[in-house]
Amino acid sequence: MIQNTAWPAPVTEPSSLTMRSMPESSEKARAFVAAWFATCGFCTDIVHDARLVGSELVTNAHRHATAPGEPITVRLYLSDYGPVIEVIDPSDRVPVLRDPSDPFAVSGRGLALVAALTRTWGTNPLATGGKVVYAILPGI
Repeated sequence: MIQNTAWPAPVTEPSSLTMRSMPESSEKARAFVAAWFATCGFCTDIVHDARLVGSELVTNAHRHATAPGEPITVRLYLSDYGPVIEVIDPSDRVPVLRDPSDPFAVSGRGLALVAALTRTWGTNPLATGGKVVYAILPGI
């Protein structure tokens, strides 16, 4: 996994979903991501992995980067490197990959899961404030 790689440029028109930060946000993201990947013709395994990655990124945005009701946007598109999931939130706080081997940790494994299921993931700050966390999945 390589963090903070060059931001993957879209080669297709992005599809996006903006929602308010709430516990149900990850469920909405899972459905949106699964439908987009299935519509694009990806195999069931990639659809499943994408759904999980999208859910983890939105859960992190909800828990660590937004106050209740603030916007979270999910953008999906194809790039030259593969399908991309972006999650945009208003926080400048960069996500931190924790050591997933702590057997007593009750959380903190989400980004390790994202790293395991993707080609790469990273973050980019936005000029207007906030950030994009992106993940590039295999599939092309």
